[in-house]
Amino acid sequence: MKIPAETRRRVLDATLAAERELCGELSVTTLADWAGLSDKHFQRAFRAVLGEAPKAYLRRLQLQRAAYLLKWSELTILEVAVRTGYDTHAGFTKAFTRAYGHNPQEFRAASGVAPYLHMGSGPGGAERLEATPLPVRIEQVPDQRVAAMRHVGPVETSVDAWKRLVPWARQRGLLGPEAVLLGVHNDYWDDNAQDSYRYDAAVVVPADFKPDDAVNMFTIHGGPVAMTEFRGSLDDADQAWRRLVDQWLPVSGLQPRSAFAYDCYPVELFTGSAFRRLLQSLTGYRATLCLPVSKYT
Repeated sequence: MKIPAETRRRVLDATLAAERELCGELSVTTLADWAGLSDKHFQRAFRAVLGEAPKAYLRRLQLQRAAYLLKWSELTILEVAVRTGYDTHAGFTKAFTRAYGHNPQEFRAASGVAPYLHMGSGPGGAERLEATPLPVRIEQVPDQRVAAMRHVGPVETSVDAWKRLVPWARQRGLLGPEAVLLGVHNDYWDDNAQDSYRYDAAVVVPADFKPDDAVNMFTIHGGPVAMTEFRGSLDDADQAWRRLVDQWLPVSGLQPRSAFAYDCYPVELFTGSAFRRLLQSLTGYRATLCLPVSKYT
């Protein structure tokens, strides 16, 4: 099913709005209204654009929100259930256990991290993490308005979004020496999300920038951000994120904000031979890993 560019943009705009609302009950009708489409038209377009039914997407999003609240809030399990659209403790427990392999109480008690930042551990698990201290700094970051192109699919093919965004941004003069390029992570990296991993390749744009239907626009809200430098392959990025979240965060006295983690890339990475090497071998990554944080409340 071929989807017009404007319809595709509307569908993705609605999903972006939903993803940035950590609490509150959402419905397919709400998303369709945000997209300015009828329910029937929206459901057909959503499945064509994102490869899953909107009800399944909303259910997955609600459970990710629930996991975040269980791990990083003091809400009771019933309060978490209600905030994420479940009427009963039993119904929520059944759905959560099916998705995560642990019931909510077990998940809360276990050591770990917010699920949207949980990189798959693979063979060896935590034993493979380096024991040396990770150099992390905290910086205050302003709001950043971005133009983005979305990838939905396996993690290792997320670079496809950059294949589309870089030429688009270059044609519009957005890749100058001061360009800010961000890779925004919308899902946690584990087996449950491998086939439907959501990733946005994004470039920061001026306040007066006028977008077209090729991109979606959203704002990454500012505030304190934990940052660490990384260089290497996609596998190295996995390890660097796990060190930041599994080792540094639990002893930092901080918690993730209700925001998405992102990588900040140097513009040189997307020019000439560096970009070709990145596309061909998934090596040569250079980035600042950025985790929005706040103090415990």
